[in-house]
Amino acid sequence: MLSGRLRGCIVGCAALLTLTGCLFAPLHDVTAPDKPSGLTVGLVGEALPFSVAGAVCTRNHVLLYQWDWGNGELSDWVTGSAVSHAWGSPGTYAVKARARCQESSAVESAWSAATAVSILPFPTPSSTQ
Repeated sequence: MLSGRLRGCIVGCAALLTLTGCLFAPLHDVTAPDKPSGLTVGLVGEALPFSVAGAVCTRNHVLLYQWDWGNGELSDWVTGSAVSHAWGSPGTYAVKARARCQESSAVESAWSAATAVSILPFPTPSSTQ
């Protein structure tokens, strides 16, 4: 059974116990970004811009972002929260992002909610006869 003093140390943070009590080590976490914003309709091969906001590292470190383009492709981890992407096939894709701490790469957020993006076939000129 923990004494009241040690029990109080552990609530709300990760605690390093010492012989004299505890040393507080705030939890290290990254919150998930908001749902991506950007254009939601485009043509095959057209680069569409996207951005996210809302992700925070509890230790105020710089964040890196990774994008899931909804077609089995993941981006590399990138600095900055604005990117663009082009799809090679028509369809509807669920675009989402996650963030991670640049200082501690194992500290990642959950994925954001997805934004549906519709990619239309590139129009072909109709033949006239």
